[in-house]
Amino acid sequence: VLVHGFALTMQSWVLQRRALIHAGFRVVSYDQRGHGRSGVPDLQRCTVAQLGRDLAAVLDATCASGPVVLVGHSMGGMTILELAHRSPLLFGDRVLGVALISTSAGEMSDVTLGLPSFAARSLRALAPSVIQLGRRTTQLLERSRHFGSDLAVLVTKVYAFADDVPVELVDFRLEMINATPIDVLADFLPALGEHDVFDALDVLNGTETLVLVGAQDLLSIEQEGEQTYL
Repeated sequence: VLVHGFALTMQSWVLQRRALIHAGFRVVSYDQRGHGRSGVPDLQRCTVAQLGRDLAAVLDATCASGPVVLVGHSMGGMTILELAHRSPLLFGDRVLGVALISTSAGEMSDVTLGLPSFAARSLRALAPSVIQLGRRTTQLLERSRHFGSDLAVLVTKVYAFADDVPVELVDFRLEMINATPIDVLADFLPALGEHDVFDALDVLNGTETLVLVGAQDLLSIEQEGEQTYL
């Protein structure tokens, strides 16, 4: 079961899905709440706790029995950890394996985005105002973001890819981001910042678990010379 990240869709797994199916696995992927074809939800339900409940519903609907491996990227990894927090008995029994890719169990407020500490602190201080502005000017932002710009392509390339990749791959990523409604982005961001399920990590002790991150991932925590990946 492949669980995609923030501002992406299940299409982000297209290459992995193809390889897994070719290897003989049954693969389930879905668009998370507010993303892709899932439609804009009640914005009060744009929480990681709700995403955990959604994943439980997906499992019930698509693979109600038999062994399961959960693979989550970014917000998708948070979704899996939320499921572990709320349904620990699933793990080690039905959920035989977990892969957590560039994700976090919490402390998202310490993310520097590869910026100097003072710049990261300033960005976090401005975030609430920017979010409120985004809510008030949703229609204007929705119209303008789809025109595209060299800056948007550059930012996507820097934060999504460490090496040179075909421009089509960057455009593919940016297309998914631009398709995610501004309201959904604005309401999920605070929820991601409040995410804290470190207690759920103990649940994975009896489950085969892979933690994977890019060595040059800018979406990492850097504090006092130490680096803890999301």
